[in-house]
Amino acid sequence: MPLSELVNGIHHGDRRCIAKAITLIESENSTHALLAAKLLRLMRDDDLNASNDARPNVHCAIRTRPVIAITGAPGSGKSCFIEALGTHLVEGLQQSVGVLAVDPTSAITGGSILGDKTRMSRLSMNTRAFIRPSPSGCHLGGMTARAWETIDVFEAARFDVTLIETVGVGQSETQAKDAADLLVLLVPPASGDDLQAIKKGIAEVADVILVTKADGDRCALAEQTRLSYTRGVQLDTAYHPRSSRELAAADGTAGLPADAECRHAMRSRRPVLTVSSETGLGIQDAWTTMIAMWRERLVSGEIEAHRGKQRVTHFKEYLEGELWHRAKARLNAASWNAPPLRACENRGVASSALPDHSDVVGSAWDGYEARVRSRQMSPREAGNDALARFFSL
Repeated sequence: MPLSELVNGIHHGDRRCIAKAITLIESENSTHALLAAKLLRLMRDDDLNASNDARPNVHCAIRTRPVIAITGAPGSGKSCFIEALGTHLVEGLQQSVGVLAVDPTSAITGGSILGDKTRMSRLSMNTRAFIRPSPSGCHLGGMTARAWETIDVFEAARFDVTLIETVGVGQSETQAKDAADLLVLLVPPASGDDLQAIKKGIAEVADVILVTKADGDRCALAEQTRLSYTRGVQLDTAYHPRSSRELAAADGTAGLPADAECRHAMRSRRPVLTVSSETGLGIQDAWTTMIAMWRERLVSGEIEAHRGKQRVTHFKEYLEGELWHRAKARLNAASWNAPPLRACENRGVASSALPDHSDVVGSAWDGYEARVRSRQMSPREAGNDALARFFSL
């Protein structure tokens, strides 16, 4: 299928075209990578043209639909919550929903179960919803390496809401914040006290905290957890005073900056709510809270600024990943008997100090692996030597 037809199908919400585009983006085949780059450029150009037609003085297409990441520890109820929230959106509010469900990849076999969709049976049968299970590919942070490009496809398909389910994350895995407008943290009942709530990491960057499984015998525990996190959030909330101009625009009270700053500080506190995906308790309130927060940030310009920072972050991550893959490919293709060492002394690796390893047969990569494994070179020495010999760095 020509890429132009694929893009046209995406814009019209064709499910096969959306799925093909995401498969192309996630592929590690070098030919597919070139096609994916062209596809993303075509989608961007179409968005730019549509934006410029609507607003001739604007030269950057800005998404106006919320992207919300749902994260939490394994077993916190992410899939079930997305099933409940997504069903509320598509059936109750008649909105279309795109879901990216990231599943962990085995570090042993390299495979993924991709089973989160089985917990979304009702949502997956609704024609207004599109659910894409994707393997994490051992990418850290709870996301896939190409999640941001998948989100671009969802945006081009004009879903009213995009939901991202991360893999089960730990305390310091906050990368989901770089892929979404809002980060919603799910915590199960009895998951910590006040001290746990104020610890730095995922709880610190979350915009909304939801205590899940607030049903049956767990209601009291859920309420106790909510109170603990509420107290922790109040202690941990960062206070960032804004300029008088920003305050006047946001509050209409330029003559009373102190009061406006106080209201901004109150708004900046992260809501902590209880929900039950099984009974539906709190689902509507949770959505009302999230969408109100998103709309406020959209009007204030925070969403646009945040997405600009995200694009820069994605550029850095892509560049780092490509540099690593291409460097490894060069070392695998190069012979161990490479030209003499150059500029190694400047990096603390004197050529005369390097042990002889003339018995190594194979690529440069094999040679470095052998030297590091046998402790003839430290990882730092091997890295610096490779940069000098094969990259003149």
